[in-house]
Amino acid sequence: MIDVFDQEMLHNPAQGEHGDCMRACVYTLLGQNIGLPHPIQMPGGKRWNDEFFDAIDDAGFDFCTFIIRDGRDMGHLPRVVIASGPTVRTEKTGAIHAVVWDRVAARCVHDPHPDRAGITEAQRFYWLRKSDT
Repeated sequence: MIDVFDQEMLHNPAQGEHGDCMRACVYTLLGQNIGLPHPIQMPGGKRWNDEFFDAIDDAGFDFCTFIIRDGRDMGHLPRVVIASGPTVRTEKTGAIHAVVWDRVAARCVHDPHPDRAGITEAQRFYWLRKSDT
């Protein structure tokens, strides 16, 4: 069994807070907390926090993305990835959620949110690859 990590922050748009499910999923893939900053920039309206990606780079990894579309070959992707997509909470909060996903079995293996509801549709896959540099 792999070490799993749960979110430290939940998405709360009324309070201007963003969940950190992506950070928890990265930690779960790595099997350790590597001290990443929050993945979403709170002030200024930016969607992603560049420091989050810089810290992943500094740890020696590339953060890879794959948009899921019918007919696209996924054979080159790792079996266990991060999947993102809507959840049962999306209609209320507007948030897209991230979970650790078994791509071959097409199922969630760890949801870092306390309700463990998972996602209703996988729209993107993310994974970490050791950097060449």
